[in-house]
Amino acid sequence: FDVRWCRGTISETIFNPWSQKLTEQGAVKIRGGVKVTGIEEVGTENGQFRITTQVGDSIDCDAIILAVGGMALKRLVPFSPPLHSLPGAKEWQRFR
Repeated sequence: FDVRWCRGTISETIFNPWSQKLTEQGAVKIRGGVKVTGIEEVGTENGQFRITTQVGDSIDCDAIILAVGGMALKRLVPFSPPLHSLPGAKEWQRFR
């Protein structure tokens, strides 16, 4: 078991370079610090989603990565029907 500590913050040494690389490739759009209030499936094909944010923006996408804690996930699930069918979704309501 090997432990290494970052020189600087985790954001500076890991997340910012990773986000920059993904964004430069044009494959993703990262919206940190934006509260998601709902997720819905749109279109006729699976894998097309619309995210609604707290400020009223709607974002259409084909994939979603949620970097949230248990309580935030617990609050989001009731407003996001596509999350209901995911394995383990019923257990999310027990998160604290």
